[in-house]
Amino acid sequence: MRNLILLFLLIIVSIFSGVFIVDEREVAVNIRDSQHIKVYTTGLHWRIPFMGETRYVYTNLRHSYFSAPEPIVLNNVQLTGQYVFAWYVNNPKTYALYLQQHQDVNFATVLANEIYNVIKEQNKHVTSYDAFENKLLNWHQLTLPQYGVVINNVNLSNTNLESINIESGTLLNKSPESAYAAAQNIVKDADLQYQQNLDSLREINPALLDFMVKIDTIKSSAESKQDVPPLEKLIINK
Repeated sequence: MRNLILLFLLIIVSIFSGVFIVDEREVAVNIRDSQHIKVYTTGLHWRIPFMGETRYVYTNLRHSYFSAPEPIVLNNVQLTGQYVFAWYVNNPKTYALYLQQHQDVNFATVLANEIYNVIKEQNKHVTSYDAFENKLLNWHQLTLPQYGVVINNVNLSNTNLESINIESGTLLNKSPESAYAAAQNIVKDADLQYQQNLDSLREINPALLDFMVKIDTIKSSAESKQDVPPLEKLIINK
């Protein structure tokens, strides 16, 4: 009798452990292997407990940013800055499987590299900043089927846009040591300009700067969506 009760309780626990709820802003993707993937939409669901791995995939539009890995050269002017891009998941199966198979990869960095390669290719023959900016404003949706996502639009963050005037061939005509020293000076100037921008933002809107710092901290430290607090708490939390 005692064994029957324990078995009954075990069955009840197993049944309830398979119950889960999917939020309206996401889907749940259960992955047993690359050939057995099931997507659950909004609502209450049940699955066989401990069968495969379930990932929750946010499907609404989201925004990420990245710093250009190298300058864009326009008519002897180097443009450096941050790019803000909007993207969403259009194929949850592909997206979830990619994340499972590349757990050590920063996915935002993967997308940033794809976007930057497109930007460089599009601006091979662009010689003015206005033309460069116009191309970004007229950005066409970029579908990346290998990741299951779509890049909706890309913009430059004006607060971090920097222009550095250089003479054509200056670095090429220097010795390796002199060129390296000149490049270091460019980096120092860029860092100084970035710090000055932060100082200006701190004077104009310290609350916004504080919010940006919190977002950046969460981005680098959060391991799952449970580590990200609700937006309203993030804003008022000091």
